[in-house]
Amino acid sequence: MIVLLAILVAGMVGYWRLTDPARVRDMAESYLSDLLGGPVHVDQATLSIFEGLKLFGVTVKVDASKSTDALLFVADSFDIQYDPASLLQGRLEATRIIATGPHVRLVENVDDGRWNYQRLASPDARYNRNRRGLEEGQPLPLPEIILR
Repeated sequence: MIVLLAILVAGMVGYWRLTDPARVRDMAESYLSDLLGGPVHVDQATLSIFEGLKLFGVTVKVDASKSTDALLFVADSFDIQYDPASLLQGRLEATRIIATGPHVRLVENVDDGRWNYQRLASPDARYNRNRRGLEEGQPLPLPEIILR
């Protein structure tokens, strides 16, 4: 009976650790920043067995500056479908991202003719291949993105 109780308690602690909102939010911000090439902020994150990974108040900037043209994308929520095996290994790898209430803010600097999205980091510079277990020359695993 004590062994069964220990197994149940270990399962509950493991589930609590896996679904910790602060941990999930930090993991999602890091993954999306790597994927998109700019700083990403998430107001709230939830992860559950039944509802999956949901992010609320997602903001994407082109860089860390405080300038008004740094804001590129805002969404009310992201519903992320992910690979559960990678999540158990401490990595988030999305297969599909559904953005609800998206707003894109494109700004052109008329002095130099560049758009704000052009200030995002290049894919090679932003994507940490070693952390994701990718070799040089291997294509980036990009998720399907749906805007609603």
